[in-house]
Amino acid sequence: VVACDTAVAAGCTETQLAWQHGFQYAARLQRCEMVQQNNNAGGPWLHSGAHVLSGGLGGLGLCAASEVVKRGAAAIFLVSRSGRVVRRGQQLEERLRAVREWRTCSVHVLCCDMSEGTGTLAVLQGMVASGYGLCSAMHASGIGAARLVPGQEPSGVCTLFGPKAVAAWHLHSALATQYVGSLLLFSSV
Repeated sequence: VVACDTAVAAGCTETQLAWQHGFQYAARLQRCEMVQQNNNAGGPWLHSGAHVLSGGLGGLGLCAASEVVKRGAAAIFLVSRSGRVVRRGQQLEERLRAVREWRTCSVHVLCCDMSEGTGTLAVLQGMVASGYGLCSAMHASGIGAARLVPGQEPSGVCTLFGPKAVAAWHLHSALATQYVGSLLLFSSV
């Protein structure tokens, strides 16, 4: 708090600051050169193995699954707590059917609560035991709420984001000893 007061008193106009070991850091975006891709739209990592997608039977999960499959994934593991589409009236069943119809990709639907560490590890070990190398892991699971975050009570925020954060940590931890092309974490929009 003293460091923050000192920075404000010195005329600092940053909206986000962090201090670590006596040094002040500010968030910065920096332009970089765009990497040119070859004709392989997804990059080589996309085609060489499997992709696991937690929350894979929800709206965002099925959108991501569709994109990965269209780009030539060999296999995709769609993981959800129930192992089935539970929200009706959003055409999720049709999206799942469309993903399963791709002949070039092996689609697996798994039931697992990723907020339980042993289940997350079992899913990843099962993929490897099936002969698939892990190319990417995408975490889109969670529960919905009828209100935006600013309208939530603190307990509601914990209920909404707690399982998402715990599952993301378990996924990160389970991947710590494996090579993975990418780990994507995203949530409801």
